[in-house]
Amino acid sequence: SSGINAEWPLRPGEKEDNMVEHNILKLEVKRLRDTLEGQADGVLNIDKKRLQLKKAMDERNVDIKIHTDMLQQQVKHATTEKAKISAELHERCSQIDKLQKRYEILMTSMAPPEGEEERSAAYYVIAAAQKKEKSTDCDSALIPLL
Repeated sequence: SSGINAEWPLRPGEKEDNMVEHNILKLEVKRLRDTLEGQADGVLNIDKKRLQLKKAMDERNVDIKIHTDMLQQQVKHATTEKAKISAELHERCSQIDKLQKRYEILMTSMAPPEGEEERSAAYYVIAAAQKKEKSTDCDSALIPLL
């Protein structure tokens, strides 16, 4: 009346066999549970490692972004500086060209007429002194007449 044991009588040694089999199954369950816990710990450790790597990658990406922004600012500054220097160079080249043209005009206007030889600076100094002396002589001659 009390379950399976009442319906079928146990043969000799069957109870011990059942207990041994029950203990073997308990050991198998314990081994499988330990394996499962080990696998779960492994998964947990892998997940922790993944989160640490993700955090490290995020931090590194922030560092890279900061460095990239800094480099872009340097490029922008260098481009601005280059444009400024280029404008200054263009201005100076323009001034040089202007001065060269003035020099050419001056040299052309001071050139001797065709057929005459080119005169030195000493010639012009002597000519100016002679002109001044001539003017002084004329003034001296006119004073007694007054």
